[in-house]
Amino acid sequence: RHRAQHRIASTFHPASSQLPHRSTPVVNSSISAIMASKKRKADVENPAAQFHTNLGDFEVEFYVDRMPYTCAAIIDLIKKGFYNGLHFHRIIKGFMLQFGCPHSRDPRSSRAGTGGPKGGSSFKGFDGKTYTRDREGNIKDEHKAPELSNKAMYLSMANTGQKNSGGSQFFINTVHNSYLDWHTPGQSKHPVFSKVIRGQEVIRKIEGVRTNSRDSPLSPVKVINVKMLGAQSKFQKVSSGNPIASFQTSVGTFKVEFFADVMPYTSAAIIDLVKKKFYDGLHFHRVIKDFMIQFGCPYSSDPNSHRAGTGGPSPSSEFKDLDGKSNRRLKDGSILDEHKGKLSNKPYTLSMANTGAKNSGGSQFFINTSHNKYLD
Repeated sequence: RHRAQHRIASTFHPASSQLPHRSTPVVNSSISAIMASKKRKADVENPAAQFHTNLGDFEVEFYVDRMPYTCAAIIDLIKKGFYNGLHFHRIIKGFMLQFGCPHSRDPRSSRAGTGGPKGGSSFKGFDGKTYTRDREGNIKDEHKAPELSNKAMYLSMANTGQKNSGGSQFFINTVHNSYLDWHTPGQSKHPVFSKVIRGQEVIRKIEGVRTNSRDSPLSPVKVINVKMLGAQSKFQKVSSGNPIASFQTSVGTFKVEFFADVMPYTSAAIIDLVKKKFYDGLHFHRVIKDFMIQFGCPYSSDPNSHRAGTGGPSPSSEFKDLDGKSNRRLKDGSILDEHKGKLSNKPYTLSMANTGAKNSGGSQFFINTSHNKYLD
């Protein structure tokens, strides 16, 4: 039978809808998994902010879960009214819109684009710690979350090109400027920390205004005020001690965290297989670019096997919960669906694969490479 299966680590969860059938190239990647432990912070909520401009309103979501330090610095300025009354000082159609310089309060100022927060000022992080900006008002570069790219409608920190030179200014990409990503070759290193989630038509309207030779709008585009809104995304509380596994492949090593506190039963079943070296020597048998990569079928020890994708653990085999309680797999080696935790099939989350039938997940899982929320 065909196993298309559903959700697990970096986020550990299952799902009920069958994966689409597509052509699947084979990657020759043998795996050895090593268990370890990791501490993770408690509840995180992604807040949003509304920008009220003279051309309309738009809203952004801050990726606090992935870029907490940068988000805290910008949100601090919003709460202090720093951005109220400033203007977009640089607009390049087919590229980006830049904003956040205090000198842009005068839309004709020749200094617009050169300013930032007060040097030595402080702000509170989401970890409760107090952080201090440097003497020029800049913060440290936060080079995290490489899955975040300078795509259209994503907000990214502006800087001078020097290390740790971002302060209050940011830009909104209007096309995919991948060469600006901090994790790509070249001089430009601009970390993404937010995304426009409503009012994209306003961004396009701003992008379309006429500009002068300095890329400054001929008709000023003013941000009248910015206000914080409620949480847009909630992330499950994850306790300390969640285990991680290191997957050593023929093309490199990656690590995953099991959300054992949110998905204990599913996590225990997969961790049991990891510890028993079930996955060692297997291959990724199904790889679909911009969708997912699937792994975990015992038949994939032969990367050319036509049965790859159809196998699982031994029928009725036993595994222990993380609290020591014994469980037994079903007669076909599958486990029960664990529908807990409203965790989504976002990029880099692991999800249990299944046949589309109830309780049909076994050893196979896939790693999302796009947000496949329809699989939740």
